[in-house]
Amino acid sequence: MATLAEIAPMNDAAQNAKVVDTSPEAVIPRESVRASWPLSRLPLDVVPPVATLAAVAALVSMALNQLALPGLGAGSHAAQFPKLAQAARFSANLAVTSGLITLISCVSWALLGHPRLPLRRQLFVLSGSGVLAHIAISALLFDPLAASRTQIYFGVAAANLIGMAVGSAAVSSTRGPFLRLIALGITALASLNLLTVVLDFAPDAQLDPWMHRAMQICKGAGEVVYLLLLLAAFPLLVPRGLRMRALLARSIGFAVLVLTFYAQLTAQHALHADYALLLYSAQRVSLWLDRYPLAYAVPFCLLLSATVTGLINGGGIRLQAASGMLLIFAAGYATRAPGRLLSLAIGFMVLARALIALTEHAPFRSMSPPANRPKR
Repeated sequence: MATLAEIAPMNDAAQNAKVVDTSPEAVIPRESVRASWPLSRLPLDVVPPVATLAAVAALVSMALNQLALPGLGAGSHAAQFPKLAQAARFSANLAVTSGLITLISCVSWALLGHPRLPLRRQLFVLSGSGVLAHIAISALLFDPLAASRTQIYFGVAAANLIGMAVGSAAVSSTRGPFLRLIALGITALASLNLLTVVLDFAPDAQLDPWMHRAMQICKGAGEVVYLLLLLAAFPLLVPRGLRMRALLARSIGFAVLVLTFYAQLTAQHALHADYALLLYSAQRVSLWLDRYPLAYAVPFCLLLSATVTGLINGGGIRLQAASGMLLIFAAGYATRAPGRLLSLAIGFMVLARALIALTEHAPFRSMSPPANRPKR
């Protein structure tokens, strides 16, 4: 049987081992996790399901339904092209279907992530997504033009409330001036769109000169923010490396830039005044449309070039950012169509996720002071 003198050294050795195990040098450093966004502990660099498919389908739907068919006569000559009209309907239905799947995925991540959003933002995302899903399914199963004015206003409010919620979350979760400015652009664009709808919904808004002037200011400011957001896609998505894939992506993106700008010039010379009408039908921009309609070609062509480059270059974060930008562009500015409102909402969410993922994976320097080196 061990005596007290034999037990005492054993206890001292155990205490010394315990002290050594809990010393600061033996503790493994853990990566700090930003706690202001519900997806910070989830794989932010993973693209939500069929988000890219929803973006491409929404872009094709805009090109066919808002450009090609109206250019052919908005119904009179479109009957002579049944395959084109069928392709336009298919692309619109595909955009809504894939958008609903992406919406469910984004909402589930936003509600089940750890740590979660504040309850108020969760309610905005959940209720807005429910309203958009109801309007989009009604437009998918029934006539998309049969939605009432009140339903459209509810849809616009829901999409922009989602944009304000995820945009403000991205502002608090991003570092660096460039990423934070893009997050501020999302929040400002959604806020100005919502304010425009509130002013438009007020009674006698068009007859009151002050109300009408305030609405024009909000529309103009929102359009400027929208165009700046499209221009920001070029430095965000275009890679800067010298790898073969990056060089190939930049080359194809430059070719897309040249081709789209040439197409804009050709359309402007061929259609004259109708070019501005088609541009408004596709994007609902009007600030410089009467005087300088070709000025919109620069941000639109840069956006298309940047998104093609980002999609080809690959990478989960860049694919997310490209899909989000393409969804916002396919929805257009201040849209009122049910399917395009769905694209706008998921574009806000996917782009916000990409901005936070860029912050999480960026090689920022540690904010903690360096450890004291032992003196020699």
